[in-house]
Amino acid sequence: MIFLSTSSFEYKIVHKNTRKISIYIDYDGTLKISVPKSMTEKELEQFLKRKESEIKKLVESFSAQKSAFTSKNAILYFGEERKIILNGDSNVPLRYVNGTFFLNPRYVDDANKLAIWWLRKQAEEYLPKKVNEISEIMGISYKKVVVKDAKTRWGSCSTKGTISLNWRLIMAPVGIVEYVIVHELAHIAHPDHSPEFWRFVGKFVPDYRLFRNWLKKNGKSLFLWSLEITPK
Repeated sequence: MIFLSTSSFEYKIVHKNTRKISIYIDYDGTLKISVPKSMTEKELEQFLKRKESEIKKLVESFSAQKSAFTSKNAILYFGEERKIILNGDSNVPLRYVNGTFFLNPRYVDDANKLAIWWLRKQAEEYLPKKVNEISEIMGISYKKVVVKDAKTRWGSCSTKGTISLNWRLIMAPVGIVEYVIVHELAHIAHPDHSPEFWRFVGKFVPDYRLFRNWLKKNGKSLFLWSLEITPK
């Protein structure tokens, strides 16, 4: 992968065994251009010149979406925005007490990184426990749970019984978390998405269609979520 830039935007080149050129923005805001391995630097420059206006519109559209999913003075936790209070007496950069976050003012510039770090730590502790709890209810045995920083998927189940879950689930309502876990555990009994699979899921999550639609509608907001501390 090569990091490059023009006067208008910065981007990364991904060389692939393909004939097509793909332009997309990763969940973290990185503009990526997938090109054939045989493409020369001159051909790429010509392509970028032709597509410059389209790429700029794509970047501007993403920036607008990103802004829409920015929480001000609050951290998204289990489906709710929990208020952040600046507190110079805090012994740690960020702590959570009785539904409220307390941020040491010295760390305002690092607030988003601290929020993500805190959320990931909670996910790494909460999700494996929840999988264990739900697996006992379902009567399903699994090998282990891995909490990942996946770019597009909420969860997966390997053929060896490893359940992988996205840490961003900790930002979703509890019902969504439970649906994703049931979904992945169900794959141990039914590896595909056959009618039998969905009937099995429905035994434990009767309203699974509502949760699935919620993820389709709101999932992107969790991938694009960020924190902004604004002065009061």
